[in-house]
Amino acid sequence: MTSSPIGPNAWLHHVQIKAEQPQTLAEFHSRALMMRVAPLGDQWMCEGPLRRVLFCKGQKRQLGFAAFAFDTSETLESYRDQLARAGAAIEASPSPLFDERAFCVRDPDGNASVFGTAARDAPADAGAPDARLQHVTVRTPSVAPLVRHYSGTLGFFLADVVEAGEADLRTAFFASDAEHHSVAAFKSDRALLDHYSYELSGWDMIRDWADHLASLDLTLRWGPGRHGPGNNLFMFLEDPEGNWIEFSAELERMDATRVTGHWPHAPKTLNRWGNAIMRS
Repeated sequence: MTSSPIGPNAWLHHVQIKAEQPQTLAEFHSRALMMRVAPLGDQWMCEGPLRRVLFCKGQKRQLGFAAFAFDTSETLESYRDQLARAGAAIEASPSPLFDERAFCVRDPDGNASVFGTAARDAPADAGAPDARLQHVTVRTPSVAPLVRHYSGTLGFFLADVVEAGEADLRTAFFASDAEHHSVAAFKSDRALLDHYSYELSGWDMIRDWADHLASLDLTLRWGPGRHGPGNNLFMFLEDPEGNWIEFSAELERMDATRVTGHWPHAPKTLNRWGNAIMRS
């Protein structure tokens, strides 16, 4: 399917995460991420400026779905037509936050991408720490089929890949708009949710969020550091069920001149400043 060099121009609007104790996990995220929490049907929703996360009952460390928003119904319908021509199996949307025009497509591991329409939120009030939901990352036994799905079928731009040698693909980063990635996949021994990420307005917000987490006696899992692919600053928190939450800043923005980058499978690729957590 033909697409622009920076993907279909949709952004990550919300995610659903499966949890053994969804209410408990939602309450943790509400405290840690300064979001309102409330029941929504048979699940729980955390909501704040530029960010929404749903928690439903299920096996922990599994992605329920990632939901991407278009600005207009016309662009959504045009994208649906493109996916149909590409042979995608289109399903009904499982998201309670999009209307009846939304639809769903699953990757080879069963991870669901939902597409709908939404208005872009206003940023946080002046003085409040910002955190915009920006990308989701999964683990997979095989990265190549996900490249064919996200880059080939869905038309996301393949921004960077990490390789351990010829034909040994370890990581891939996919862009649905001008930001470096809204989906990524790491090779691992089984399919899991790896992390989801909030984009901050700058380095000073990394400091402010770290101070907030410290005030709650929460310890960072990894970072601060700087990734190679995407060139972003980062730090990671782990929630009580083992999900990783990334706080990111200064993520690369791309234009039509960008070509796919190739990186070695090495610690310095994941963290140019120091130690790395290697998934494989």
